[in-house]
Amino acid sequence: MDKWLKGNIVTSLTDEEDDPVPTPTAKIKRHNSSPKHTKNFRQVDHQKSVSEVFKISSLTEQTRIAETKITAFLAEKNLPLSLIDKLIPLCKSVFHDSKIVKNMSLARTKTTAVMQNVLGKNIINDLCNTLTMPGTFYSLIMDETTDISEIKQCAIIIVYFDTQTMMVKTEFLDMVQTSSGTADHLTELLLQCLDDKEIPKKMFI
Repeated sequence: MDKWLKGNIVTSLTDEEDDPVPTPTAKIKRHNSSPKHTKNFRQVDHQKSVSEVFKISSLTEQTRIAETKITAFLAEKNLPLSLIDKLIPLCKSVFHDSKIVKNMSLARTKTTAVMQNVLGKNIINDLCNTLTMPGTFYSLIMDETTDISEIKQCAIIIVYFDTQTMMVKTEFLDMVQTSSGTADHLTELLLQCLDDKEIPKKMFI
């Protein structure tokens, strides 16, 4: 406080004498030493910061990690999502002393959201970042199909050379709806997919 006041001193002199009149600086010092200000300052000093108020607890973070790993396991082993409705209650009955398991609230709807919005997006982002690295040549495989609701969809699979592992890999890239199965329309869909994901076409072979 005193350091700030020294850098912001304001003085005012009258025309008849050289004695300074009361200045804003004096008023600030007087207010700073008042009992009311001291009381209010102590109350504010003991308040939690915004980061502390919205800080995620370690249990919440560990629970999210556990739910994400279980979802990833279902996806990796191609297990039905309906299994989660029985799996979590089973884990809670077996590991009843675990705070993480007790705090989990993973059902079919949430598992689908985690798989699509968390795992799926991160996997695709990592794949697209890999495809932008120099020397990562790739080819694309397309397969048009019609689902049970008679909506035409096109699956896009990418075969690429991973410069980090020095191996050729095959990964799922995207699934897009299509109104036509003609060569021109599918080519347009393919190029649009590459543009949306910012994958360089110069490495396309």
